[in-house]
Amino acid sequence: MKNFFRQRKTAFIPVFIIILLLPFRLIAQDKLLQNCVIKATGTGKTTGSVVAMSIYNPTDKEIKGLLGPYCIPSDGQYQPYIVPEIKLVTVPSHGTVDVKLYGFCTDITKPAATEKDELKPAEWIMIDPTVGQDVSLRTVPMPETNPRATAPFLLKALIDIGDKYDQLKNEGKITTPFSGNPEKEREAIIQQTFWIYTSELRQKAYTKEQFGTRTYEQYEEKTNIKPITLPTDKKQQLDKGIDDFWNTFQAVGKEAKVLETKPEEKPFTPQISGPEVKPCDCGECRLVEGQRIQVYLDRNGERLEGDSIPWCNDQVFIDRPEVLSTCTPEECPPTRVFDIRYTITYKDKQYSAPPSAWQKYGYSLVSAPKMEHQGEMLIEFRYKCFCAGKFCASETITRRLYFIEKNNCCDSIRTKNNGQLKFNINGGSVSISGNKLTVNVPPNSPESFDFDFNLEAIFCNLTDDLVFSELLKLMESKTSGGKTTEFHSSRSVGMGGPSTDPGMSRYYGFGFSKNVNDHEISVFFSVDEKTCSFDVSVFIDDKIYEFSAPPYLSPAQLMTMSNTLGYPFSNQTWTNAMLILSHLSRAHQYKQDAKYMTALRNFLGMLSTKANGLMQTTNNQQLKNDLKTLIDAIPDAIAHGDFNALHDIADKMMPILNATN
Repeated sequence: MKNFFRQRKTAFIPVFIIILLLPFRLIAQDKLLQNCVIKATGTGKTTGSVVAMSIYNPTDKEIKGLLGPYCIPSDGQYQPYIVPEIKLVTVPSHGTVDVKLYGFCTDITKPAATEKDELKPAEWIMIDPTVGQDVSLRTVPMPETNPRATAPFLLKALIDIGDKYDQLKNEGKITTPFSGNPEKEREAIIQQTFWIYTSELRQKAYTKEQFGTRTYEQYEEKTNIKPITLPTDKKQQLDKGIDDFWNTFQAVGKEAKVLETKPEEKPFTPQISGPEVKPCDCGECRLVEGQRIQVYLDRNGERLEGDSIPWCNDQVFIDRPEVLSTCTPEECPPTRVFDIRYTITYKDKQYSAPPSAWQKYGYSLVSAPKMEHQGEMLIEFRYKCFCAGKFCASETITRRLYFIEKNNCCDSIRTKNNGQLKFNINGGSVSISGNKLTVNVPPNSPESFDFDFNLEAIFCNLTDDLVFSELLKLMESKTSGGKTTEFHSSRSVGMGGPSTDPGMSRYYGFGFSKNVNDHEISVFFSVDEKTCSFDVSVFIDDKIYEFSAPPYLSPAQLMTMSNTLGYPFSNQTWTNAMLILSHLSRAHQYKQDAKYMTALRNFLGMLSTKANGLMQTTNNQQLKNDLKTLIDAIPDAIAHGDFNALHDIADKMMPILNATN
């Protein structure tokens, strides 16, 4: 819930909605961090499995969640890390799982975190991979100055370095002394290139001489031989390896556009000394049996089993299937390249789809493009297999997703209004489009309200008993020249799907209210699930504008709803009472008083019972006064069967409805 300054204050509550006052997010927070006990330490490694995690689930239910991508900041002693992968983790009830996170160091001047160094997941920065497009040295903030702002750029640079290494390797342009161990070679070149880049960001260059010194030190630690004591030919071979490795780092960095290319430098095609690579032949290149493109609805790992998704899930996450790739002889390292493409077709042609284009598939999970409305998304996944740079085989597999609406009335209303979700009211209208609500009720000036969520998608995908609500209250005080100016603002929005209560009618409800320094505008409408007929009420500064369709609830249904209103202190009871009253007013408007007379008297009798019950339980004197005013008005309305009294009854109910919120 958004909250700059909160205070308890009664608000105008939507007639048709149960307000829960809970925040709503289409993509939930990480369940692992919320519900599990997590311990994380270093591993003593700079590259590769840099974090060891132990995750304990104390709850009675299995928990699935996603980890990464992260920036793990330094405490000033050990290295900071970028963890580029996204890992799906399943923790059984009352069970513990151990997880290793794969990452790269961002500061060559600091030592690696060891098994004794505790890392605090609560301080880790979750990175949005869509941020940080330009990773050139001129555009990226200093890492220590603002690590949260820098993290997306570092992730993008790391991914670009890895991509360019893979490209050069598959083209046969990189052969190093590490070629016999492809994983070690890849990690070393990516890490060293990344260090050069991050050192440049800090304006503390990591030089070829420093790399040479580190190489000499590592050689001595491994062999217990000082390089300067080596025979001339051996030392020359070692020094040449240093030169060639450094050229490789520079070449990969420049291809990835993370290092600047000097005008006088020639394009680089590395041919680095190392063991002779044997000729390789292609083996298998195929999808592992039973594998398919996997789709996840959120970052908590909820997997989509079918192919239909409510389009309020406007973004999904894609996981690639497993691919088997082999080469002969066995020591030949196979490599694979993965690409993905999305083709979007919208049901409503007024929405233009982004162009389809193949893009490199990064790590274990990627986010698909966001959907703007109902439509289809064709996902194409292509894999290619190589042996020592030689192309072997390729295959493309597909999966089609359908982004649909649960509320069929939305399409029905759009069809009657040239594609707009618009509710007409006496020469004016209330319309919803994406994240915008527009109220245009003459003679008042039109007003529009923007939300940070897709209002249209949520309303059109409400399902049974699903309730959404948000409340925002702001208060500011400014003093200037001895004079104090106060600003008050409150805004609430609520939506609800059809109730499964057999005593309730099935309808979709919407309510919105905003008050800024006593200028108030409120909008309420309900849509019958079966007929798609709707009621609209707009309140603007104490004036009401209404549109009602003929009554769709029978007198018997209204009597059942009246007899099952619930506890008198419940806000839901008074909210449902307002719905019944609204429907009785509709019957009166369409001259059906005689048909609904018994239902009217039954409702007023039950309303009096609930008011008296609440009077006995509350200690709020103002509420007692409001209840007495309502109770005193009911007997005369019952005696005369007076439908005209309903407007007055509604006015007297409003403070009670607000007080029970």
